[in-house]
Amino acid sequence: MSRHPILQTWTSRRLRWAAVGWVVLALVEYGVVVSSTSSAPPPRRLLPFYGSIALLWTALTPLVAWWERPRGNHMSVVARILVVLAGVTAAGVLDSMARRLVLVAEGMPPWTPFWATWLYFIDVTAAQYCAIVLATRVLGAHDAVVARTRAELVLRAQLARTRLSYLEAQLQPHFLFNALGAVSELAYEAPAAAARMLRQLASLLRTATERRGEEVTLDEELATLEPYLDIQRIRFADWLRIEQLVSPEARGVLVPRLVLQPLVENAIKHGLVGRSSRGRIEILARVEDRVLHVAVRDNGVGLGAAGHTPGHGIGLRNVRERLAALYGGAWRLTLDALPSGGTSVALSIPARRPTRDDDAGTASFGAPDAGRVVEAMRRHPAAATVLGWFLWGSAWVGQSRAYLVLRGRLAEAAMPRVLVTHFAGAALWAVATPIVVWLARRFPVEGRTAPWRAIAHLALATIVALAHALTWRALLGALLRPADQPQWPEAYVTAIFVSVLAYFILLGVGHYGSAMQWLRERENTAASLRAELAESRLHAATSRAQPEALVRELERLAEEVVHDTAGTERAIASLADNLREALDANVSRQALAAAAAVTGEHAIAQPVR
Repeated sequence: MSRHPILQTWTSRRLRWAAVGWVVLALVEYGVVVSSTSSAPPPRRLLPFYGSIALLWTALTPLVAWWERPRGNHMSVVARILVVLAGVTAAGVLDSMARRLVLVAEGMPPWTPFWATWLYFIDVTAAQYCAIVLATRVLGAHDAVVARTRAELVLRAQLARTRLSYLEAQLQPHFLFNALGAVSELAYEAPAAAARMLRQLASLLRTATERRGEEVTLDEELATLEPYLDIQRIRFADWLRIEQLVSPEARGVLVPRLVLQPLVENAIKHGLVGRSSRGRIEILARVEDRVLHVAVRDNGVGLGAAGHTPGHGIGLRNVRERLAALYGGAWRLTLDALPSGGTSVALSIPARRPTRDDDAGTASFGAPDAGRVVEAMRRHPAAATVLGWFLWGSAWVGQSRAYLVLRGRLAEAAMPRVLVTHFAGAALWAVATPIVVWLARRFPVEGRTAPWRAIAHLALATIVALAHALTWRALLGALLRPADQPQWPEAYVTAIFVSVLAYFILLGVGHYGSAMQWLRERENTAASLRAELAESRLHAATSRAQPEALVRELERLAEEVVHDTAGTERAIASLADNLREALDANVSRQALAAAAAVTGEHAIAQPVR
C-alpha cells in the first residue's frame, strides 16, 4: 500500500528535524523575551511555556501540510484564499488555547480575553503557518529533484543499453558478410563443410540475438565464441590453430557480450593475411589486482606489414564504444606489436562477478504544481516583493486596529502612528528580501554541510532581525514624535521573533526557486534523452527486425547446400544484399513513429531550440 503524499514528504526523520527547528525558534523567542522585557516572569517558568508551544507546532506541521495539500487547478483564487484563512484561524485558536492552558498550569492565569490573545499572536501564527507551507513545498521540490535525477540516470542507462544493443546488431551483419562469402567459396568445393558452417552461423546468430544482459561471464563468452572459431577452422583448416589459455579465476568474471569475436576477427583479418606458413591465434585471460586482462595474439606479419591502422574498422570501433558505454573510463584496449612478430590486442576491464540486481524500472516522479501565482512571482520578483510586503503591512495594521478595538484602546493610539509603524517595518523587509534570497541560493542548506549551514543561517537570521529592529527604531525616530515612538525594546519583542521567521521563510523561497529552476532545466534534458532513446531503440529494432527469419534461412540453406549448390549460392548472395541494404538504410521520421509504438514510447516532439 502506498503512503499518503504528506507522509512521503514529512517522513519521521524530517518531523524530528522539524521538532528541532521549532525548539530552536522557541528558544529564540524565549531569549528575546527574557533579555528585553523587564516585567517577564522568571526564566524557569517560561521554559515549559515555550517548550509546549514548540511541541504544539511540531504536531501541527503535518496537519497544516495536509490542509494545504495541492487540490488541483479547479479551485478559484477566492477559494484558495479562504482555505488559507481557515487554516490560519484554526492554527491560531489552537496556539492561543495552548498558551493560555500552559499559563494556567504554571499558576499565571491570563487576564486578557481569549480573542485578544488570538489577535495578539495572529501575526506570529500566520508566519509560522507560512513557514510550514513553504517547507512542505521546498521538501516536495527537493524530492522531485531527487526523483528527476534518478529518472534521468535510469533514462541514460536505458539509452546506453539500447546503444549497446544496436552496436551488437551492427556487428552481426558485419561478421555475416565475411562468413557468407566463405560459405559461397565452400559451396562447390566442400558442400558438407559449407553446411556445417551455415549451422554454426545459425547457432552464433541465435545466441547473439538472445535478450540477455549486456554482460556475460567469460566462460559463457568463450562458449558463444566457439561457433565462430569453428567457422574459422573450417575456412582455414590447413593453416590456422587456435589456443585458449584462460585461468580458472578469470572464467567467472563478467565481460561485454560478443566482445571477443571482433578481437579474434581482427587477428585473422589483419594478423594472418599474407602468410604462407601455419598461423596461430592465442586467447589469454587472467585476473590481476581486481582487473581482468584479456589478450588475443597472433603470429602474423605485424601491424605495419599488414597495412593496418590501429583502432580503425567497424569491429574495434564498436568494441571501444561499447566499453565506454559500460565502464566509463575504467577500461583499456591496446594494439601492440609483439617482439617475436605478430600482434597483440589487449583488453583490460574491472573484474566484476555476477550479482542479483533487479532491473531498474522507469522511475516515477512528480514535480510540485507551482501554480499561476507562483509563476507570476517568478517572472516579476521585484513587483511580487513590493506587493507581498505591502499586503503584510496592511494585515499588520488591520491586526493592530482590531486588537485595540477589542481591548477598548483605540482612542489612545492614533491610526497614523500605527500606519507609519507597520508600513515602515514592512518596507525595511522589502529592501532586505533580495539579500536574504541571494544568501539562500549562495549558501543552500543541503548535503553534508546542511547542519552547519543551518546554524550559520540561524545566526544570520538573528543578526538580520536585530538589524531590522534597530533600523526600524531609527526610522520611526525620524518619522514620529518621541511620545508616539514604541518603547525599546519591549515593543519590538514580537517583531524580532517575526523577523527571524521571515528570514527562514525567505530562505525557503530561495531554495524553492532554485529547485524549480533546476527542474525546468531538466525537463528539456529529459525530453531530449527520451527522443534519443526512442531513436536508439528504433535503430536496434531495425537491425534486429527479423533475426529468427535469418536463422531459419541459414538452417534451410545448410540443408540445401548439399543438394543444390548453385541455388544455395544465389540465395546466399541475395541474403548478403539484404543485409547490406539493412545496414545502409536511412531511418525516416515515419519509421521513428512506428518504432515508438512498438517499443511503447509516446510520440515525441522535436525539442524547442
